[in-house]
Amino acid sequence: ERHFDRLEQLFAAERWKIVESFRSALRETAADQEASMRGNRNTQIRVLDIPALLRKAPPDVMGGPADRATGQGFF
Repeated sequence: ERHFDRLEQLFAAERWKIVESFRSALRETAADQEASMRGNRNTQIRVLDIPALLRKAPPDVMGGPADRATGQGFF
């Protein structure tokens, strides 16, 4: 919703890439956190950082069509 116009401009012909770019943004903005798990001592986990995710915006410059789905990390 926040970046709808930019995403439409980038991915109008290949809408599945919107989903993949969102997944990439989720991974990039997740924060490391230490957690105590049952049976384990301490384990590093990744947790959602919603404020960081909402701040993430599409880049001004994109590569070619093959580059758009991976490595861009935006939604």
